[in-house]
Amino acid sequence: MYLLSIDLESWVQRPIYNLPLDTNLKRLDNEFSRVCTEKLLKLLNKYNRKATFFVLGRLIEWYPEIIDRILEQGHEIAYHGFSHEFVHNLSVSGFKREIETGLELLRFHDVSPKGFRSPSFSRFQAMTDILKVYGYQYDSSVIPIRTPLYDGSEFKNSKPFVWENGLVEIPISVFVSGSIKIPLGGFYLRLMGPHIQSYFYKRLYDSIHIVMLYIHPWELFKYNDYGAGHLPIYKRLFAKYRLPALDSFEAVLERYPWDNVQNNWKTICEMAMKSN
Repeated sequence: MYLLSIDLESWVQRPIYNLPLDTNLKRLDNEFSRVCTEKLLKLLNKYNRKATFFVLGRLIEWYPEIIDRILEQGHEIAYHGFSHEFVHNLSVSGFKREIETGLELLRFHDVSPKGFRSPSFSRFQAMTDILKVYGYQYDSSVIPIRTPLYDGSEFKNSKPFVWENGLVEIPISVFVSGSIKIPLGGFYLRLMGPHIQSYFYKRLYDSIHIVMLYIHPWELFKYNDYGAGHLPIYKRLFAKYRLPALDSFEAVLERYPWDNVQNNWKTICEMAMKSN
């Protein structure tokens, strides 16, 4: 199966910009996230694709109407935390507050999210147990590589598995060949382009029969980061490297039958149980 996940957040939440949370971030966003959501929904509808939207709580607070629009188009709503703070920087009570805030916001839309993805794939020891207590069925915060932002190198591959508490984990897909590990989607789609990435999609699908792709709206649509003038030029160049990548994303969107987690839940659970 080919699973498509959208980390629905604004460019203002990107760690590289390091904008203080007390900044008027909604003003800097300037409707970007709302407009991009509409563009994404039209694009997905064009190719008859479904996605799981891991929505940041702050965006639900700013633009509550986007939740109804996503649901109207038959997509899945999952949760991406509230503030986009790395979860390992939060206390246990702080993480619980982020979860509870999201549940309260989504309750107005009659949504009880079943999936969670942490900001920047950050994790801490008690995270999965807390998610289980709050009624989550799956997590998707593991990416089995190590980078300056996250470390999932303890995981050998990207097969779904079940944590000891019964929570299902659906890792971000990483193609593994010996010591070579290549993540699929996000920065790596921008870096390699759709043709090289497609080769890895097919190889991974033939191997483990599941591909989980991730992407952010700020990777697809042009934005004006006029609130981030404090960054040194080399960081701003890196932040905008090969952006926007809409053409690359549309190429793989058209080529593969992307779907959301919810529509494939039974099969995913069966795969996860076999991995344990």
